[in-house]
Amino acid sequence: MKLTALLTALTLSASPAIAQDVVVECAVTLYGTLIDAETSNVVDSHKEDSTIVFRIDIKNKTLSADQNPPEAVEIRDGQVIYKDRQDGGTFNMTIKFNPPGELLGTGGKILVQDGKEYNVISRMTGNCRRANQ
Repeated sequence: MKLTALLTALTLSASPAIAQDVVVECAVTLYGTLIDAETSNVVDSHKEDSTIVFRIDIKNKTLSADQNPPEAVEIRDGQVIYKDRQDGGTFNMTIKFNPPGELLGTGGKILVQDGKEYNVISRMTGNCRRANQ
């Protein structure tokens, strides 16, 4: 009986998914496109490379990026599934963290500026690795 309790304690303390947060550093490329909703013409587009550090709290099922507060996520099969719905827009992202790997995100929103309606489409791709803590 004591051996079972000892093995359980050792397993739980050695498992990073249970014992601590997971921090990944992701090299990402962000793509943004602004489309005229009436004509479907592309008005503007840009591409930006960046590095984002994510902290994944396995126990509380939250994700935070850089200095932003944690947000609720789903954690399944070694990946984080993030869904954001606010202000008429959506953003969905998955981050593989066990083992670290691919990051994919897509989003869309309707923007009204000076009475004109635009569709904003965003995409994020990247690769993540464990960060040194």
